[in-house]
Amino acid sequence: MSTAQPEQPATTRTERAAASRTDRPAAGAGAAAVGARAAGGFFLVLARLIRAVAGVVFALIVLAIILFDLKANPGNGIVKAIHDAANVLTTPFHGLFSIHGARKQLTVNWGIAAVVYLIAGTIVAAIIASPARAMRPFRRD
Repeated sequence: MSTAQPEQPATTRTERAAASRTDRPAAGAGAAAVGARAAGGFFLVLARLIRAVAGVVFALIVLAIILFDLKANPGNGIVKAIHDAANVLTTPFHGLFSIHGARKQLTVNWGIAAVVYLIAGTIVAAIIASPARAMRPFRRD
């Protein structure tokens, strides 16, 4: 009885070398590829952080508008803290439009401020994330 081993497909040396080249980066490119990926990751994290901060600012201003329009008790500590924070963030937009009625004027001016913060945060985040997209390695799927 002889134990026959299954036949392996015959591969040439050049076929094996070509197969191994596709599985690994080019010589000397390893550190650069890792560094580029790390830098790209940093830019993506920073862009996400900026987008999150812009979203929180937007939500805070909108919440302050809702509390003001619903005539929430300004003596309440939470209502006062939200209104004061939104007031500081919307300072450049105070008096943007002069509308009769304090509620309408605050709603319009602070609403514009909220939208501007959201759009500006999204644009800045996209600009910061663009180097990460450029550093992304090319993939053949």
